[in-house]
Amino acid sequence: NIKMKNIVIAGCSMSTDVTSLDSGQKNNSTNKNYLGYPYFINERRPNKYNLYNAGRDAADNGTIMRNLVDQVNSIEDKGLNVDFALIQWSGSDRASKYIEARKEWSLSSFHGGTKVGEDREMWEKYFAEEHTEEQGVMNTLDNIFMSQQFLKSKNIKYKMFCGWNIFNDDLGFKNKNIDVSKFWFYDDTNVKYGGMVEWISHNLNPRIWTRDSIGHVPECPGDQHPSNDAQKLFAISIVLPLLDELDKE
Repeated sequence: NIKMKNIVIAGCSMSTDVTSLDSGQKNNSTNKNYLGYPYFINERRPNKYNLYNAGRDAADNGTIMRNLVDQVNSIEDKGLNVDFALIQWSGSDRASKYIEARKEWSLSSFHGGTKVGEDREMWEKYFAEEHTEEQGVMNTLDNIFMSQQFLKSKNIKYKMFCGWNIFNDDLGFKNKNIDVSKFWFYDDTNVKYGGMVEWISHNLNPRIWTRDSIGHVPECPGDQHPSNDAQKLFAISIVLPLLDELDKE
C-alpha cells in the first residue's frame, strides 16, 4: 500500500496526450492515437504516480506558467499535496493576451503562423509592430523565474526542460537568477541548450523522429511532433531518470 505520488505536468502540445485533464486535449489525442511521455510514465510505472497533465497545444510560456500555478492550487485546494512537477517550456516566439470582453486568454500559436478566428488581426499587428525576439526570450525567462519561485514557496520538487532549443547562451539565466540546476538540457558539440527535439534527432533513428517521418507509415501526415515511439524512448531515457532524481532529493 505505497502512497502514489502526485505529479503536475505543464507544457505545450509536446506534453499533451490521452492523460490530459482538458477534455478537448484528451479527445484530440485519443482520436489521433497520440501518446506522449506522460502516458509512458504511467505505462512504465503503473500505480506509482497520479498525473495531473495541464499541458495544452499552442501554449506560450505564459500560459504554461499559469496552467502550472492553477493546477497546483487546485490540487492543494482539495487538501492534497503535489509531490513533483515537470515543466516543458515552449517557443519564445509565442504569446498570449487576456481578452477582457470574453474573460479568456487568446493564444498567438506561433510567430509567423496563421491565427484563425476573431483574434487574427490582433496577432498579426502584434507580431508586425510589437514582438521582438529579445522580448520573447525575456518573457520566457520571467515565466521560468516566476514558476521556480512559486514551486519553491510551495516546497514542491521539480524538473524543467524545453521542447526544443530556445536559448543561445546563459546570460539570461544569470541576469534573471534562474536556477539552472533544476533543468535538463541536451548538449553535445552542436547544441548546448537542447530539448526534446534535439535529443530525439541526435539519438534516435530518423524513421521515428516525428509522426510524419520519412520511411515509416505516418501516424498523422504533415505532423512534425515527436512520434509515439520517440516519446516513449524520451520518457524511458530522460523523464523517468529525472523522476528518480526527484525521489532521491
